[in-house]
Amino acid sequence: MSAFLLRQDESATTRVQNPRILVTDYALDRAEDLLPTLEACVGAGERNLLIVAPEIRDSAVGLLVVNRERGVLDGAVAVRAPSFGPQRTRILEDIAVITGGRCVCQDRHERLADVTIGDLGKARQAWATRFAFGILGGQGSKVGIRQRIAEARAELGTIEDDAYTQRRSKNGSASLPVPRRSSTSERRAKVSKKI
Repeated sequence: MSAFLLRQDESATTRVQNPRILVTDYALDRAEDLLPTLEACVGAGERNLLIVAPEIRDSAVGLLVVNRERGVLDGAVAVRAPSFGPQRTRILEDIAVITGGRCVCQDRHERLADVTIGDLGKARQAWATRFAFGILGGQGSKVGIRQRIAEARAELGTIEDDAYTQRRSKNGSASLPVPRRSSTSERRAKVSKKI
């Protein structure tokens, strides 16, 4: 997340309430890339925006900062998309389904210029720090989310590696086994305490 998007009274975390969410695998190099999204938000009366993209350059961040300072937007947060390659695209599609939006993808030859308010996801709240972000209360359809979970489980059933485990833990809750001391290590700990 860019430090320019943090307000002066915010030290490490910024939050936006009821944001519209643009999810894309395009690197946002120019301010013009974001104009259709901003116009769609302003036209619909939406004043909070979260952008999830692989890279957001200075001119795009500058456009968000200027619009926030002018009062066009109440809150604007731009964060880097997690992971790399095909795994990144799958995670972005997961985020889009959870929020009820659409992932604007290069592979499908979709254009940022064609983004409408219906393509943007929505959530109750989003937060971001320099190294992480979270979306709370995504407003995707239950049917769409269930279908996406079934697809992810089918993928996980065929291939079990670190990338898929990472995806599973990032998009829901994960349970991690905590190693328990063995009886031998417990005896050693007791002996070392006595000495």
